[in-house]
Amino acid sequence: MIKELIKQYGNLCDSWIDEISINRKKENVIEEITISIGINCANTTNYNYEKIILVFEKVIKFNIKENHSLINFSPKEVFIKSDEGKIILDFDPIDNFEYLEENVDSNFKIVSKKFTFKK
Repeated sequence: MIKELIKQYGNLCDSWIDEISINRKKENVIEEITISIGINCANTTNYNYEKIILVFEKVIKFNIKENHSLINFSPKEVFIKSDEGKIILDFDPIDNFEYLEENVDSNFKIVSKKFTFKK
């Protein structure tokens, strides 16, 4: 699913987030977290903006620091990686101009075991 996202929307350049939903479900001692993000981004076909929903299931960890001076969060680019059964989207990556790098001090990063997106 990550390859499809990158093929259709690239690194989510110059997008804006207008919705974040965090759902926590606890059974016995196991807590399962699902995060949905509504993001407006340009497609790679004709660069028209579309709203898509990113859905992270079986979230391993996440960091979302709220910034009260911004109504919507607008990432310049998003670091996207699938590695060893983990999907990482870092909305606040280190930009080395030629490539993006995961930011260990990111203000907005989600790591999950399962990822989907829909229009």
